[in-house]
Amino acid sequence: MKKSTYNSSEHKGEQPIRVLAFNIIQWFEQTYPDFISELESEVKYNGLKRGITYIIGNNPITEIAFVDENKKIAIEETFLSYLWSISYGLVVIYDQGILQPTLNGTYNGQLNPQDEKTNKALNLFKYGLSLIDTYSAWNKIELPNPEEYDNVNEEYVEKVNSVFLNAIKFILCHEFSHVYLGHIDIDNSGVISTDEEIKKDEYAADNYAISVVLKGITDEQSKTNICAGVIAGLCSLLFLDKELSNTTHPDSDLRIKNAIEQFHLKEEDNIWGIVCLAFQFWATKYSIDLKLPKEKVETYKDLCLYIFTQTSNLKLH
Repeated sequence: MKKSTYNSSEHKGEQPIRVLAFNIIQWFEQTYPDFISELESEVKYNGLKRGITYIIGNNPITEIAFVDENKKIAIEETFLSYLWSISYGLVVIYDQGILQPTLNGTYNGQLNPQDEKTNKALNLFKYGLSLIDTYSAWNKIELPNPEEYDNVNEEYVEKVNSVFLNAIKFILCHEFSHVYLGHIDIDNSGVISTDEEIKKDEYAADNYAISVVLKGITDEQSKTNICAGVIAGLCSLLFLDKELSNTTHPDSDLRIKNAIEQFHLKEEDNIWGIVCLAFQFWATKYSIDLKLPKEKVETYKDLCLYIFTQTSNLKLH
């Protein structure tokens, strides 16, 4: 029997992700113990508006997150649904479909078509990708979701909730940094920034956001969840476009590579494998020939670094 976490008097919105709206604000405010004081300082001295605008609507993704001209951060409900779906897909497909069979000695390089949890994660992942172009309702009966779930899926749903909340926390910290670093003031002043100046600001926003979320690490498990969240957030942006290069934002692959370099991951960390999986899904979605090594690599770190060389080559053609 499924349990529901939805309360109509508390949860506003049209999509199942609505049950995490308050958690999003709470996790953002608690990015690290003293972060709330930074937020308050920006409200008092730099015009940041309190709260987060929650854009509700049954539409495909039109916005990710942004700071409006009044310095209030906004997020879109459909993007949040997309982000949760992508997070669930990457985490569960890697863990249930690749890692566990590898540890059991049964992985043959292919996902097991008989594994129900992997298949549901794949279907949810595909649903998430569909929201890029077309809106359709989240099938809560057939697909995992944070609003209604049973005991069989409870562990993964709660695990992914943590990854998702860390992902949106990173994205919100990125947007907050545009206020903190003065980028919004420049935009509002009427000064026209060049594409290179905008890209430089985006790099700075990424680096600030990564630095503050990493301050929230208290132990190895929190580091795993935070790093997985940042990667899920950046990979969700990767899937939005076939092109890795962008005139005003850092290249998608370089953003992911930059984050990984700041994580100082161990060679055996599962984040390497999740990144490899994400790039393989991206290549499949856009019919890109992402050449993999002809000889077997020893670790997912080696494979991940190899993929980065391939994405660099793709941008040269």
